[in-house]
Amino acid sequence: MRPKAVRRKTFAWTSTAFGAGFYAIGLFVALADENDGFGVGLAMATTALFLWTLGWDSTYRYTATHVSTTHFLVSTAVAWQDVTRIDSTAGLALHLRDGTTLGSISYGDSVIGAVTGNITHRRAQTILRAAHHTATHPTDRRSPPGPVPRHHGFAWRRGLVATLVLYCPMLAASTLN
Repeated sequence: MRPKAVRRKTFAWTSTAFGAGFYAIGLFVALADENDGFGVGLAMATTALFLWTLGWDSTYRYTATHVSTTHFLVSTAVAWQDVTRIDSTAGLALHLRDGTTLGSISYGDSVIGAVTGNITHRRAQTILRAAHHTATHPTDRRSPPGPVPRHHGFAWRRGLVATLVLYCPMLAASTLN
């Protein structure tokens, strides 16, 4: 089963739109400027990649057995049975049975969220709570001793595809000048 992603839509689409704008400007500069356009274009493409990673790729993903969060292409996964509660009072966080929390950059705490009551986090909280309820049974909610096993990984496929999509046209544009 492919993981389902829970994104903060406004944050994800806004950062993706700004990233696309930066990329378009960078590609234009790389094509139009014969002297130093490639360096500027490359910097703009890197900014676009950073914004995509921050807004679109950094999110919660879940399957029937595990939930994970990604921060700048580094993914951390835990089993649903190790999650005790899902809270959105100070950013969206998964509270684990050993007392630690697992959070996401895109669902972090903010001043605007504190004023509005983290409205954008509630949808994701509802989805994750439903997935947690479906994945665990009351008999599974016992707390085994010891720290929660966390599986760290490098989400290189999405990052590689994004890098190729951004840098290949930029390199092609540099050869046209």
